[in-house]
Amino acid sequence: MVGRLPLRLAATIIFLFSFLLFISGWILQQKSLAALQAALSQPVPTPYVAASSKHKPKPPFQLIDQTNNIPVLRSKKNLKAAHFQFVQEKENVCHSLMVLAELARLGTQADKILLYPKSWIGTEEGTWSRLLKAAGERFKVKVRAVGDLDGETRGAGPSLLHALAETRYDRILYLEPLGLPLRNLDHLLYDTLTAPIVGTRSYWLPQVVQQLGPLSGQVLLLTPSARSFNQVKQAQIENPKDGPISIINNLLSSHSLILPQHPYATNIFEFRAVDHSKYTLNDWDPVKVSEESYYISFKDESAPMPWFTWGREVMEKIRPKTSDDAMVWKALYDRWARVRMNVCGLDLEYLK
Repeated sequence: MVGRLPLRLAATIIFLFSFLLFISGWILQQKSLAALQAALSQPVPTPYVAASSKHKPKPPFQLIDQTNNIPVLRSKKNLKAAHFQFVQEKENVCHSLMVLAELARLGTQADKILLYPKSWIGTEEGTWSRLLKAAGERFKVKVRAVGDLDGETRGAGPSLLHALAETRYDRILYLEPLGLPLRNLDHLLYDTLTAPIVGTRSYWLPQVVQQLGPLSGQVLLLTPSARSFNQVKQAQIENPKDGPISIINNLLSSHSLILPQHPYATNIFEFRAVDHSKYTLNDWDPVKVSEESYYISFKDESAPMPWFTWGREVMEKIRPKTSDDAMVWKALYDRWARVRMNVCGLDLEYLK
């Protein structure tokens, strides 16, 4: 009997330890289950929202009434709105589709319109035809063939002025196609004061030409109307050499509202500049600028077009001099190239 006590004691100790292990495991399991249930009860985050940025975007915008020089804002959610693109050259279909595809990816609630020349009908061969088909099927774009402003097919077909004829919509937003939207712009379509034209200025023009600065055409919010369309159509017929932006500035800029350059229209060349005072009065921070920007234009007269891949010699010559500027600048070009491949299936071309 005495010899059995150590065995019983050992068995009791083993049982107690096993019981304690079971209890601790059960408690941990309940805590994990409670945490999982709490996580599942949270709302699903909106896709494509970068929540990790240390730079919290400012309130979306502040329009300026040029006459009274005061901020204006009106909220109206029941407007019918659309993003507008047009093409006159077959090689530019990809650029316009990239803009509309990115707007779709960023979650726009507005329609997407892409106009192309009627003269292309019957010649549906090549990459441009494939992309027009993909625009409708893959990205739900309303693709339409149109003639010139007077309805004829002898010229280049659609232009920016056709946006004013889209009277089924209350608001139309146009983004210059050699660029990319970086954030959702629906607040411009649904939450701004109605005006014939809203846009950013051409701030980079020499001061002697700039004065207050004409509208740039990079980001334009238009209110379609038969009256405005007839005005610009007549002006185009009378002055066929004038471009659409020139006509819009001549006829509508006195009734326009001005968007702040930052964050609505950032130029890629700004990251190579030394003086940023014309772009923003705040201290220059390339990472902050990139993360807050709604649209980036890749027009840069001192650099090759973004669809080219550059050799080391070209890259070293034109890249920004500071490391932060160079990092953001390169990342934006890489983003453009990725979108081009994802949307159009086109790789970069070799720069000769």
